[in-house]
Amino acid sequence: MDVQTCLSVPPLSTRGWDPTETPQAEALRRLAFLPVLPWKTRALVRRCGSPAAALESVIEEMRSRVGCERVVANLAPGAPGAGRDRPGRGGSGVRLLLPGEPGWPEILESLGDPPCWLFVRGADLGEADPAIAVVGSRRATSYGIEVARRFVSRFASAGAAIVSGAAVGIDAQAHQTAIESGARTIAVTGCGVDVDYPRANHELRARILDSGGSLVSEFRPGGPPRKEGFLDRNRMIAGLCRATVVVEAAERSGALRTGACAQEASRLLFAVPGNVFSAMSTGANRLLADGAAVAASPEDVLEATGLIASPGKPWRPVWRSGVPTGGPGWAGLPENPAAGAVVACLMPAETLPLPVLAERSGLAPPTLAAALLNLEAAGVVRQSLGGVTLLVQG
Repeated sequence: MDVQTCLSVPPLSTRGWDPTETPQAEALRRLAFLPVLPWKTRALVRRCGSPAAALESVIEEMRSRVGCERVVANLAPGAPGAGRDRPGRGGSGVRLLLPGEPGWPEILESLGDPPCWLFVRGADLGEADPAIAVVGSRRATSYGIEVARRFVSRFASAGAAIVSGAAVGIDAQAHQTAIESGARTIAVTGCGVDVDYPRANHELRARILDSGGSLVSEFRPGGPPRKEGFLDRNRMIAGLCRATVVVEAAERSGALRTGACAQEASRLLFAVPGNVFSAMSTGANRLLADGAAVAASPEDVLEATGLIASPGKPWRPVWRSGVPTGGPGWAGLPENPAAGAVVACLMPAETLPLPVLAERSGLAPPTLAAALLNLEAAGVVRQSLGGVTLLVQG
């Protein structure tokens, strides 16, 4: 599957109703705030034929129940209270975004069952393409964290936005590295975007917003996290992106479901090969056995998605402790494209044979030799008979 297949976006008219028409938009604004799982509302709209018909169905159902008079009055067309923006918890601005409105991610229209609305905090979503999803286990190993750090740093240098699920583990690392690399990052939540979940990522969500990123969800403000609702989150993660990369996943990891959503949505799916002795790699390795593309390096993903590094924004590796080993000799090397290309091919404490490094980096022998001399003088790599080893502070 090529990137053009992934990016073919059908018009809004394929929904069978026009979301820009006033009656439909008004109905969507009222349906969006009902305490109902998004997939159930989408199913109701499909069954009834339009949002307006679905809203009328809900009103008729409420009329038959004792004590629901106020609910019926609030849902009725023309009733006040169906605002586009609501403050959310803690005074945080939560915006309701409808299909066809400025900022609506058109790539979502290629989903078989596109969302009827989005709730957004932070920056608009309209310029989030190209985007790559990076997902994985909540119980990430040091290997998974380092892979996420390295891949996201490289994707950022190529101009990609980073999308993930705002969970602990690989998701949190993907968002954090995107922020550190100056990339746009979007966190798709399985609850209201104003809900402090998971609590461990409270500060990370604030950093996402402060960095110009976004929190997005189909769930109404205040909507609590529910296990059955995370499927909506996973399909949204995959739907917003050209490609999904599963970094590390156990046998029953939710990241596997995100990968399945990517395939169902005709998106590119990659998995990073993992340690065959690690339970945290079982799921990712199974994805590879089932046909997912191998992501042995960030370049595998960038090449497939048609993204290349920007000449004006050289790649900067992001390190476990913030800086590589060595002294001031490193200072000028991050701006050296050849040095960046070499470091991009290496994993911490891994010794890579020189012929393999030459092939992966794509550098001519004289250029590679000069880059290695500079990196070794700076204390970033060590050369030996076995190859080249990347040195990183613990």
